[in-house]
Amino acid sequence: MANVYAMLRHPKILGKSDKIIWLISYMPVFLSIRLESVVSPLRRLPHSRLHLIKRPLTYYCKCGYKFAASPSEWEMFQDHYEAHVYEACLQRLNANSVVFDVGAHIGYYTIHFAKFVKTVVAIEPSPRNVRLLRKNLVLNGVSNVYVVDAAVSTMPGPVTFYSSYNTTWGSIQVVPPAYSGQLRVPAVRLDDLIKRFGYHSVDLIKIDVEGAEHIVLESLGSYLSPLAVRTFVIEVWNMNKKRVKQLLRRYTTCINLGRGPGCEDILFEA
Repeated sequence: MANVYAMLRHPKILGKSDKIIWLISYMPVFLSIRLESVVSPLRRLPHSRLHLIKRPLTYYCKCGYKFAASPSEWEMFQDHYEAHVYEACLQRLNANSVVFDVGAHIGYYTIHFAKFVKTVVAIEPSPRNVRLLRKNLVLNGVSNVYVVDAAVSTMPGPVTFYSSYNTTWGSIQVVPPAYSGQLRVPAVRLDDLIKRFGYHSVDLIKIDVEGAEHIVLESLGSYLSPLAVRTFVIEVWNMNKKRVKQLLRRYTTCINLGRGPGCEDILFEA
């Protein structure tokens, strides 16, 4: 609840009208928190109730960017959101850098990177997220981003994408909490994508794909080399840690940037 009060008081996150809409959309969650020990049906209240208000709200970041996003995503726009990852990435980039953002979601990292580098390729399989990603690029006047609306897999072609009422989730590998259904989405190999854009090397590949990070690495083929990709920043799930480190064994520097529930943010570089 403290986070809720902080959001409502924060002058830079939402306008007054959007704060009211946000609060209305969260009302069933407040009720479930207060009454879950008494009213058993509310214990099973699905995450979809966070999205009674379907239209995206506009959030304003302290850094000056603005984002269209769902009510449940407001925490992304507080100060210092995943600052450890963001700062580690920026320290390794310059105005000539090429970045691939695999699992770009609605463009939080994509837009931050785009202001400092030459080109960002944002890859995102969720149709809902892609719509907001494109909208956020326009909202922030970003023109050096290529959007690829596909999943990354070892085999090109359609794959099953598991979606969630929690819109920060979605995977081709793991059925997420608050599972909301599945759909078929196109998939590409990452090495094919790099060739298609005509790059011989990439400065940074950021990967956040909810348990499918090893699949992304395997799809790099001959590009899985320090000569082709200088730095990886990956959300590594515990179940995939051994496989990821084995795939990236030629990267001699491995820095743990932080830990979340069941995963770690890890930086790999030669």
